[in-house]
Amino acid sequence: MPPADQAGLHGRAPVSAAGEFGPVFIPGASVGFEASMSYLWIPPDFNRVPHADIPVIVTLTGLPGRAQDWAVAGGAVAASTAWARSHGGSAPVVLMVDEHGLANHDTECLNSREGHAFSYLTEVVPWYLVDRLGIRYDPAGGAWSASPREAPAP
Repeated sequence: MPPADQAGLHGRAPVSAAGEFGPVFIPGASVGFEASMSYLWIPPDFNRVPHADIPVIVTLTGLPGRAQDWAVAGGAVAASTAWARSHGGSAPVVLMVDEHGLANHDTECLNSREGHAFSYLTEVVPWYLVDRLGIRYDPAGGAWSASPREAPAP
């Protein structure tokens, strides 16, 4: 599958029934967060429905972990593709974000000396999806979900 388009996906149809998956960089410097690479899965019907109406799942990695762990070990791409196939190509957009940043700090998703992860996750990431994909963001109750992954206890 070709990687998700870094310049934005408006008006561009995915090339396969499996959707589109790839790395995207969502800069966090504006809020004091040194971001690392995120990964984006776009459903097959992305350009057949109004973008604003597509639900979004944002996954967080937990520590230890990186954003791509959701795609590889977590099976997020396979599960999303299977869901889309069983629902006529319709599925949520899935954005796999690394809330630890380049330094791989345990940010606890807070704003702290380890980085402003909270601001990154609540301000930068949603508006990236609004700007790049045209998805509606309603902090008071839109069709968005966050899915954290915690490392198993020792």
